[in-house]
Amino acid sequence: MDLVIRPLTTADVDEVVAFSVDAWDPVFASVEQVFGRAVFLRVYPDWHMSHAEFVRGVCLGDKARVWVVDVDGHPVGFVAVIVDLESSSGEIEIVGVDPHHQRKSIGNSLMT
Repeated sequence: MDLVIRPLTTADVDEVVAFSVDAWDPVFASVEQVFGRAVFLRVYPDWHMSHAEFVRGVCLGDKARVWVVDVDGHPVGFVAVIVDLESSSGEIEIVGVDPHHQRKSIGNSLMT
């Protein structure tokens, strides 16, 4: 499997949004366990939609630089980084790896 890290294109956005929702499912399930169902639903009444909108906004916005890991012409991982040139700092806005491609060092490749 050849990994290529490249800038996100608009053609990648739908795939990135779809696998990001899948990738974050265990995180939201864990939060639901901690909060309890009733509180979770008050905070995140439709987390799938709100997460998808967030990821789409990050990908299409002008605030973050977004890179994807491409395998066979399809994005399977992504990272969005916000860089502050004035302070010479940056922060990871979000990172995600398609669950079908997890545990293959794709996330690590995005962090190096």
